[in-house]
Amino acid sequence: MSDKCYGWVVACIVAAVLAWVVPSYAARQHAHVHGVGQINIVVDGTQATVELHAPAEAIYGFEHQARSKADEEKRAAALARLREQIGAMVIFAADRGCQYTTQKMAVVEAVEHERAQGPEQGGPAKKSGEHRAVHAEFAVICDKPLAGSQVKFGISKIFPGLKTVRVQALSGARQIGAEITGDKGSLTL
Repeated sequence: MSDKCYGWVVACIVAAVLAWVVPSYAARQHAHVHGVGQINIVVDGTQATVELHAPAEAIYGFEHQARSKADEEKRAAALARLREQIGAMVIFAADRGCQYTTQKMAVVEAVEHERAQGPEQGGPAKKSGEHRAVHAEFAVICDKPLAGSQVKFGISKIFPGLKTVRVQALSGARQIGAEITGDKGSLTL
């Protein structure tokens, strides 16, 4: 099979697996929580996909729409830092020779609602405020297979506002999960 064809097969497998993992995990989670992010890792041989979902406040300091040139510059600088530092945030074993490529990066509005609490306890839903989140996807290509290797984390060193990260990883037939707080902890793929 050609490298180009293999790449499409891997991309389809990754998309299918993420479509299965992310909604099932998201369904168990509460609404948007400041300081808490989500990382999904899908491994296939020497390739991986890393997804990051985090409150915008933890990445660039605010969640409202950029209203000024200063806001726009702060957001752009933080997203550039994310793009440039992802390898220092999700750290694959050095002997695997991994390189990251940004696939997608977006700031999306995370709509949350709360119920009005009146005498009838269940009035109409009302918007609770502006909440934006950063969603990023990275392709990882390594010189050696990732199975059996360790992944460490340095997220809080780059973005101190991101205190805890819930990690889900799929490697072969294994699904692994961990909650990483203060960059303490690792996963074995």
